[in-house]
Amino acid sequence: SAMTFGRNAPPQMLTLVPVIVTDHDVEGMVIPNTPHEPATITGKFKMEGSSDTVPRATVSLQPLGATLPFRGPGNGFGNGPGNSNGNVHTQPDGTFSIENVVPGKYEVQVSLQDPGYVKAITAGGADLLKAGIDLSQGQSLPPLEILISSKAATIQGTVNQGDDPAAGAYVPLVPEPLPADSQRLRMSATSDDSGNFSFQGVAPGDYRVYAWQERFPLRIIDAADLQPYASYGASASVEENDQKQVELEVVPLP
Repeated sequence: SAMTFGRNAPPQMLTLVPVIVTDHDVEGMVIPNTPHEPATITGKFKMEGSSDTVPRATVSLQPLGATLPFRGPGNGFGNGPGNSNGNVHTQPDGTFSIENVVPGKYEVQVSLQDPGYVKAITAGGADLLKAGIDLSQGQSLPPLEILISSKAATIQGTVNQGDDPAAGAYVPLVPEPLPADSQRLRMSATSDDSGNFSFQGVAPGDYRVYAWQERFPLRIIDAADLQPYASYGASASVEENDQKQVELEVVPLP
């Protein structure tokens, strides 16, 4: 991503433009200077079926179409109470605030400290779970309401390499079909000495699981990258509270 910053101290990011670099130089890029003021995103977490339980979580914003996470105080990307490494921690009452959000389109990313999954994200009645937040025109946004369900699914299994269990294999779990610009629902694990792995806090849906010998950034995977390895993946469809078991073979090195 390419960014422009103001001269105030600490520097405040003014513009964020996703940039995709392949095997060619990037030249002649124009970064527009936005006339809009940075926004503040506020919201509150709620637990489905319980008014007494307050979910503990961290929240961050991922620019749609970019692989750079939305950062926090000290580098001009936004800030809020309890912010660390770009993650805003919820307050004891479940509220949170992210300040200095520059105009753009974002996906809300949530990391829960307790078992569960994000069931809904709304603002003023609008469903933002899949669509994300659109602040491209500098418009204001009603407070977010993030609903957490404790009825998450579990996907677990074993990785083999030939007749032996594969220890230390990198196991990514991705939604199926795989959205091009969304990091939502992507997870990864590492197999133990017996080749076992487990994903908890899985939202209902259709998934595919793979196993590689080498690690790589999960956020850069797209559907075209996975197509040659389709025969090595295992499908898993889960509903709330499901527990699914899959068996994997390590994808061989080329």
